[in-house]
Amino acid sequence: SCLVWEALDSAARPSTDFALRTLDGAPVSLSSLRGRVVLVTFWFPSCAPCRAEFPYLEALRARHEAAGFSVLAIDITREDAGARRALAELKVAFPSLTGDEDVVEAVKAAYRVSSVPTSILVDREGRAVYRDERFAGEPGIALLERRIELLLAGRP
Repeated sequence: SCLVWEALDSAARPSTDFALRTLDGAPVSLSSLRGRVVLVTFWFPSCAPCRAEFPYLEALRARHEAAGFSVLAIDITREDAGARRALAELKVAFPSLTGDEDVVEAVKAAYRVSSVPTSILVDREGRAVYRDERFAGEPGIALLERRIELLLAGRP
């Protein structure tokens, strides 16, 4: 696990803060979650790999939320109706965030998102420590969960 920590530390970069809103209009900023481990995932409602990944992300959220883990999904298409349907169909409790087109585009650019799903894991200090640009199935989720657990537990 020391090698995983070294890899996480060497990859760490300050994350870019953003202020978006949930589908219900509640404001959410990344900085408001400082002190938590946050997975920021970029998606859109008709993205099949995104939809395939969401049940796994919801399971991670349910298992680790009490320990300080959150998931934020950013809908790059701002399809509020489609996002509501997808979250309901997939029984996902984590929020899908949206905002004005220029704001969402600026967040995409800040995180160098060129394809979805793209996920960024942010540590308690607000540093982006891990990035994945595909849904890697159960093995990828298992590796992601190990990284989350290490970040929640703190440096060994």
